[in-house]
Amino acid sequence: MKSTAWVEVSFTLPREEARKTALKYFERYPKQGYDTHVAHWHVTENGEIFFVMRRYPTCD
Repeated sequence: MKSTAWVEVSFTLPREEARKTALKYFERYPKQGYDTHVAHWHVTENGEIFFVMRRYPTCD
């Protein structure tokens, strides 16, 4: 049975590092198996990217 609880991880990183981190997260937890997505993101006052990655904890 698939859990309905989401796993969320938040990051605040410079733009290029944020992009690389999100790509690595998608590689580790593929969208097709874990329903991985960026739940929220915005640019902070100092120009960094704040974003939340969300996924189901296990694959079917």
